[in-house]
Amino acid sequence: MHLTADRVLSLVLSALIAVATPSLLLGSQGVRQLLDLRQQRARLRTATVVQARDNDVLRATIHKLKSDPQYLEGLARQELGLVRAGETVYRFSASGDRR
Repeated sequence: MHLTADRVLSLVLSALIAVATPSLLLGSQGVRQLLDLRQQRARLRTATVVQARDNDVLRATIHKLKSDPQYLEGLARQELGLVRAGETVYRFSASGDRR
C-alpha cells in the first residue's frame, strides 16, 4: 500500500481528533465543565436577584425606622412589649385558665 502525503495527513489528523475528543468532552476544561459553569452562573444570578430583593426590603425598613415614629413605636410594642406611661396592660392566658 502506497501512502501519499494527503493520506498521511488525513491519518495524522484523524488520530489527533480521536485523542483530543474525549479530553474536550470529559476533561477538566471540557464541555462538561462549561455546562457546569453555566448552571452555576444561573444559580448565582437567581441568588443575586433574591439578595437584591432582600436588600430593598431592608432599606425600606431602615427608612421607616429612621423616619416613621409610629412604625418604630409599633415595633417596640410588638417586639419588646413596651407600653406608654399611664397605660394599663391586661394579659389573658391562651387556655382560658383563671389565676
